[in-house]
Amino acid sequence: MRTVVIAAVTAAGVAVAAGLLRAGPLSPGAGPVGPTYKTLGEIEPRVAIGPATTPEDSESLYVIAQPGSYYLTGPVQGVAGKYGIKITAAGPVAIDLGGFPLDGSVAAGETPTLDGIRAANAQTRLYIRGGVIRKWGGGGLRAQVGGAIVENLRVDGNEGIGLYVGQESVVSGCIAYDNALGGMNIGTATSISRCTAVNNGAYGFNGAVGVVMESCTAFFNVGDGVVLSSHSAVSRCASNNNGQDGFQLTANCRISDCIANVNSVAGIRAALGANDIQGNTVQGNGMGIDLDQPGNFVARNTASGNTTNYNMPGTQTTGPVITATGTITTTNPWANFSN
Repeated sequence: MRTVVIAAVTAAGVAVAAGLLRAGPLSPGAGPVGPTYKTLGEIEPRVAIGPATTPEDSESLYVIAQPGSYYLTGPVQGVAGKYGIKITAAGPVAIDLGGFPLDGSVAAGETPTLDGIRAANAQTRLYIRGGVIRKWGGGGLRAQVGGAIVENLRVDGNEGIGLYVGQESVVSGCIAYDNALGGMNIGTATSISRCTAVNNGAYGFNGAVGVVMESCTAFFNVGDGVVLSSHSAVSRCASNNNGQDGFQLTANCRISDCIANVNSVAGIRAALGANDIQGNTVQGNGMGIDLDQPGNFVARNTASGNTTNYNMPGTQTTGPVITATGTITTTNPWANFSN
């Protein structure tokens, strides 16, 4: 009896499923037949950079004249006497380099190329990421516009400044290597993090007023490792083996938890007053911490192996400088150490 009941239920289920799976009518409904596919613009809404979409002009290989989102589909080889990509759009422009290089090298005797990427329209709001800009006769990326976002670029071997951004920008995860006129030039009120500048001429990083810098490194640059103008803050950075100062501050800056070792002139130099210098390590420099003017605050630093560990003339606010070796016996939380 149980076998009969199960067979009946199974047969009923098959019949119901067959009804549900029965094909619909073959005749189309009334009215025109509409497309069911997606357009190329719906699948890939960005614009590929190329001769048809971003045609050249007399001074540029490619020109982005309209706001939008753009991307590279392959490497770009520079042309003598021209920019690689020039951006003139009066609005937001996003460029994904896709990991491809923009190479500005030309044959010996040819006119040098200009900048790899140039944005000069004050109305442009640039977002660029993910590629290599190398060997241009000018700079690598020269974005003299405010509000730029720059991520994960490598700029190397350029004859100008590797990376240049205007005010109120954000720069992260970038590398500047062997650029003749400097690694990175950072505009007013810009945030920069996780960037590296190595073996550049003039300087590694040069920041304007109100820059915030975190977790960056500057090594083996011909001039200063890091230069910051007034009202700036730098933390958890390393600036070593540079031809002049490791860090050079003007006024009203804060430097904390940084390392400055084996720089030819000073590890940390404060050119003016009202700077806050706390919790740093300076070793093996010509001068450890060098204060050129009065009015600075210096505490909780460690200096060792410098020609002069501390140069703090005039009226400064400092923790005591402890020179004794061995067990630390001071209980002063503001003490600086020298050995």
